[in-house]
Amino acid sequence: MRTLVISPFFYPELISTGRYNTWLANGLVKRGCQVTVFACHPVYPDWQVKFTNQQLANIKIIRGGAWLRFPSSAIIRRAILEVWFSVFVFLSYLRFGRDINLVVSIYPPSLFSVLLSFILNKKNIKVGIVHDLQGVYLQSPTSKLKSLIAWLINIVERSTFNSCDRLIFLSMSMAKEAIKNYKIDPLKVVVCYPFPTLEIREEPLCMLDDLLSESKLHIVYSGALGEKQNPKLLYQFLNNISLNDSSYQCHIFSAGPVFESLKILFSKSTKNFVAFHDLVSDDELQNLYEKSYVQVIPQASGVGHGSLPSKLPNILFSGTPIFAICDSDCELATLIREIDGGGVGDSWDLNNLENEFKRFISYIKKESISERRLRLRPIVEKYFSLDFLLDNILLIGKDNE
Repeated sequence: MRTLVISPFFYPELISTGRYNTWLANGLVKRGCQVTVFACHPVYPDWQVKFTNQQLANIKIIRGGAWLRFPSSAIIRRAILEVWFSVFVFLSYLRFGRDINLVVSIYPPSLFSVLLSFILNKKNIKVGIVHDLQGVYLQSPTSKLKSLIAWLINIVERSTFNSCDRLIFLSMSMAKEAIKNYKIDPLKVVVCYPFPTLEIREEPLCMLDDLLSESKLHIVYSGALGEKQNPKLLYQFLNNISLNDSSYQCHIFSAGPVFESLKILFSKSTKNFVAFHDLVSDDELQNLYEKSYVQVIPQASGVGHGSLPSKLPNILFSGTPIFAICDSDCELATLIREIDGGGVGDSWDLNNLENEFKRFISYIKKESISERRLRLRPIVEKYFSLDFLLDNILLIGKDNE
């Protein structure tokens, strides 16, 4: 089946949607699809375009936007990405989209699908994969500008989602929110939790021994860092942990404008006890998780229904305990509690959070990382499956051939 995957984020980006899309495209190739990808040159998470001509075996990657420059303002940055990528996808499809059977679009961004709908025909099967509901992040706008942006996002997401033949959400809460707000037909909605993208080596590379020495217990946040992770309070929480107990060393592994601002703001302080590091490579990821005493997954209040962290199955697969900071009723909290994958702090009040963390630490000592890994792997394989996602993409394609 001739398949087009559309997202600005793709290989060789290390984290988040780019990593997910790379595994998805490779999975489609293994299922016998002829895959073309429309993408930007690597840009995430630091929002600085890095030209690349790297390709993947059996995948045709059409890239654009090497000339793009993104400003520091997150709103303007997203607007530039939405508009530019829409035009790029439209023109690229006119040139390279002949004989495409299946179009797999990853959202956000979403605007490109509105423009693309003018040239797609009824024979094109349209599958959308929703990583984030952008409308959720602006449900309580604080200004007229944000109210206008929220209104535009709602129009675009409603139009985009309803145009798909199948719509795949990464969490049940996102699916319910979208069905309710955008009047989507529930029969075309499927929930596929993010799948593991961690390649386990019997003898993992030991590149982080100096940073994560055995003399300390390492509490780690790793991944993209934006407003939905509540970065300043995350830093304060980690700093207090190291300040109050010298047996802990806290780390932030990240990149991007928010990370750099945070590093500048706090790294020169005499009361800073958090170590800042660049993102690790694929080869170092297993080593990072195995040397982490705890991996922290933070979410700002009120955003839990809009996304589910794609790194969740990787951390569960590794057996590293998770301490999630999120709303008590969000899906991240529910999943962690149901599968006993860690602990949950359901308030950003730092005193309460630190007390909850202490209770969590006393609990996780009852199980070793190897015991936890052995217990959780069957659960991860059952609920977080790339094969399940591919089945739901390709079955609708076969049904419509």
